Amino acid sequence: MDGFNNICWSWTHQTNPVSSIPGRFVCGECVGEESKILQTHQQLCNLVQAIESYLEDASSQRQHPSQAQVLENEISDFFLDNIPLLKTGKGYRLNFGAKTQSELDIIIDFDSDKWLSGYRRDILSDPPLAHMEVCYRSKVDLKKIKDDFTKIRETVIYGAALVPPKKIWTAFVGLGPGWSNKRESIAQVIHEHFHRIPPRRINIKEKEFFWDFPDVLMFPGVIFIKHDCSSEPGLIDRWPVYVQMPSAKNDPVYDLRPLSVARGFFTNFVNCALQGRVDGGECWSDEDSSSILGPNLRLEEGEQMIISLVHAPKDLFIRNSPPEGSTVFLHFKAVNPQCCENKGYYYRRDRYSRLDSKPISGIIKWRIRVFNGTTQNIEERV
Repeated sequence: MDGFNNICWSWTHQTNPVSSIPGRFVCGECVGEESKILQTHQQLCNLVQAIESYLEDASSQRQHPSQAQVLENEISDFFLDNIPLLKTGKGYRLNFGAKTQSELDIIIDFDSDKWLSGYRRDILSDPPLAHMEVCYRSKVDLKKIKDDFTKIRETVIYGAALVPPKKIWTAFVGLGPGWSNKRESIAQVIHEHFHRIPPRRINIKEKEFFWDFPDVLMFPGVIFIKHDCSSEPGLIDRWPVYVQMPSAKNDPVYDLRPLSVARGFFTNFVNCALQGRVDGGECWSDEDSSSILGPNLRLEEGEQMIISLVHAPKDLFIRNSPPEGSTVFLHFKAVNPQCCENKGYYYRRDRYSRLDSKPISGIIKWRIRVFNGTTQNIEERV
């Protein structure tokens, strides 16, 4: 790992690593990025300290149920840093399967008359800007992820049911060692959730849509990011997935880096919402990537993985636009794990495929077309 410690963190050097200034994160050309790197680093270290303090306070006696709100407040403060237009608090929603309303951990919205102190009213008919669930576990608790995932997905669905539909940013934050190294178990739970209620693509207006499942799931050292794939490079069919993005092993704030990544996506979502849009294109610049994503030269744990939320083809492709400007598609192949219906749902990046990361203009495929009553093979460049 030592060889990674003297390389500039800037993502402007993606194709050509550059040595950093001794004792610093960046090279001479990128010193402007270091203040943001240090700021995010300190914020994540403060969260580590907050978790340790929370556990210390709860160790002397069985904690009160509301004591966990300490961590929820810390997470809220982290996400709202430098966004003064927003307000955060709790929310409560009608729970038709129980006698009491359902408590929602973190609600984020613009300041308005919908707020009553730290409580955001009328969640059901007037959904907020964002909803997050936070959970600390020292031991794995798959029932908790099932329950909280259902809760935040219901928020997405309530927004999608409005006329016109409303996109609500949603996230789950799993803190503590109970969530570490449980990615395959979590992936299976998430996939099987959609056996009952498959994901839907919600159209808002021309060329703008969103999928009705939560945006990000965060666990120690890994974030699951909502995305979709095609079954062939260049096709416009869409298969809903979560992309796993592990933290770099050479990142000094490895466990909590997913919070920084999620905040980058959330900030972009807020900026789009202020302009009445859903999709703002690139979420941040290469100059901001070092503070959001961590080091550019990354010591990875293995190949990138994706989780298909439906039973998809054995090959899936994700569109990628590298710095050179040409569009390429990253190739993922299904691997062994199977769900309770004996179907594959877990995919690994196939970097050695002849189709992986090839410019789209160089891919040739054959289609069968009926023309004047006869079939013809049509060579089509896409």
